[in-house]
Amino acid sequence: MRTRLLAGALIVAVAGLDLAGAHATAALVLVAAVPTAAGAALLSLGTALDGGGPLDRIQAWCGGLVLLLALVAAVLRTPLAANGDVPSLAASALTACLVVLAVQALVGRLAALAQVRAGVGLTAPGS
Repeated sequence: MRTRLLAGALIVAVAGLDLAGAHATAALVLVAAVPTAAGAALLSLGTALDGGGPLDRIQAWCGGLVLLLALVAAVLRTPLAANGDVPSLAASALTACLVVLAVQALVGRLAALAQVRAGVGLTAPGS
């Protein structure tokens, strides 16, 4: 969970840096987001393969897609970062990555609600 959160925070930071015009810094943060997204995708895949439900499989697919899109965006924009240019395909990949992250967050929330309805995690503090 924390790894997914960190990967999402880094990718959102890239979008914010792009909006602020700091494209070179955004490219560096995006390069740092790729291995974090890879770790998050592998953790999600492990959860899905460990007997997780359909929501866990959706999380794993979303994690893989986030990794792919972040990698495409990083590969396309890193050579041009010094000029301050952001290729339109890299910007589109980053936008799609943000959309997939939103879907992943929604699925994660649905999974948490399903656990609460099933009675998992309803123990009183200190018991």
